Amino acid sequence: EMDAMTALARERGIPITVSYSRHWRPGTLRMAELAAGGLIGDVRTIIGYTGKWVLSFGIHTTDLICQFAGSRPVAVYATGTIADEEAPAGYEPEPILSSMVIEFENGVTGIQAGTEGEHGSFYCDVVGSGGSLRAGMYTTFAARNEKRETIDLDPLDIPPDRSVFAVAYEEIAGYLDGGPVPACTDDAFIVVNEIGFAAIESIHTGKRITIPNVNRSRKIFANH
Repeated sequence: EMDAMTALARERGIPITVSYSRHWRPGTLRMAELAAGGLIGDVRTIIGYTGKWVLSFGIHTTDLICQFAGSRPVAVYATGTIADEEAPAGYEPEPILSSMVIEFENGVTGIQAGTEGEHGSFYCDVVGSGGSLRAGMYTTFAARNEKRETIDLDPLDIPPDRSVFAVAYEEIAGYLDGGPVPACTDDAFIVVNEIGFAAIESIHTGKRITIPNVNRSRKIFANH
């Protein structure tokens, strides 16, 4: 179903923007820019926190990990449990994520813990060669240098919080008026779903799954 939707959209020249709403927090967008610009050196490891259902819930944090990785995912290994619940005919229940390792083309490793962290859910710790930072939906932004000294974020233009939906709608409206493609569109949307379905395949098979996942026939009832 995902393949059919993206193929039709490409055929008609229509971009797909997905509501991974945590992606759009203004401060998170700025922290991703700072990380890409070398604030903590070269990004090496990203640890995200949120479990539960792979596609309906945890995938918001998967997107956050991708936001800071800055590269294409190439393989996934995940563990989890198959939910004991009903699914419509022809579909499988959506698994619950315990843990996941995402390998990226640029050598960055993403680790998603299927639980809350010290600062709750929907955030990540980004570790680089020259320090670390914390960013997410509900957490306070923070950064440290390689000596573990706090980096003052005040001069770095971290914007105040706004409705993530207002930010998304403004970017979409801007695109319709001739501006750039919004964040979390097309490739960004596709790779996160590729990770999600690869994670599900890995949970079922116990194997490391390369991306794109060869098995395109598994249909998951993701409705939580």
